[in-house]
Amino acid sequence: MSSHGGHRNRSGPTKDPNSAKSESQGIKFINLPPAGHKGRAPKWPLDGPSERERVVWREVWKTPQAEQWSKEKLWRLRPIALFVRWSVRAESGDCSASILTQVNRLADQLGLTPAGLAFNGWKIAAVSSVPSVVVDETAKEPAQVQPRRPLTMIDGGA
Repeated sequence: MSSHGGHRNRSGPTKDPNSAKSESQGIKFINLPPAGHKGRAPKWPLDGPSERERVVWREVWKTPQAEQWSKEKLWRLRPIALFVRWSVRAESGDCSASILTQVNRLADQLGLTPAGLAFNGWKIAAVSSVPSVVVDETAKEPAQVQPRRPLTMIDGGA
């Protein structure tokens, strides 16, 4: 018997951290640091990593998502390592479609895609690149905008 209905990843619109609906439902996203995780990568949990897997392992542990993974380390280590292993295999020119599918699925589960970030309830905090504006308090008040004349209803004869 196949299952029908229910919650599935990517079913329906993604949660929007800036929407009024999310706010009214109490949905709050965890801000991840845009500069990434500053800690060290944990020990590789699988057997015999290749040199390329070691490099990619260290790289993924510098992402903003790694900040959250480090707090959930015990259950996230193996899926992260599998993502690294499969993504390294996907780098070869002759990888199969099933390998690419697994890489994409794991990337979603680990929050490494926009959909995955939303699914996990994470967002990468914005870095303000706009310099702060200094307001001159002694400046004149802006001119008042005069309201237009009120609308009047006319009989359309219908």
